Amino acid sequence: MKKMFTVAAATLFVGSVPALAIFGFGDIVFDPSSYGELVSQLSQLEKQYSELVSTYEMVTNQYVTDHVRT
Repeated sequence: MKKMFTVAAATLFVGSVPALAIFGFGDIVFDPSSYGELVSQLSQLEKQYSELVSTYEMVTNQYVTDHVRT
């Protein structure tokens, strides 16, 4: 009975160690390729934001110009 309890406890312990990483209690994993992809996406986001600002300014200018004429 004691041996069975020891085996069960050891199995639970070994099985729980990898599960700790799932909940944020384990080691932190750093993936350089993921970081590179994040930097690339940030660059694309900056370009999209710049285009959005210029489009907004263009539409605003057209709106103001159209309302000044009327």
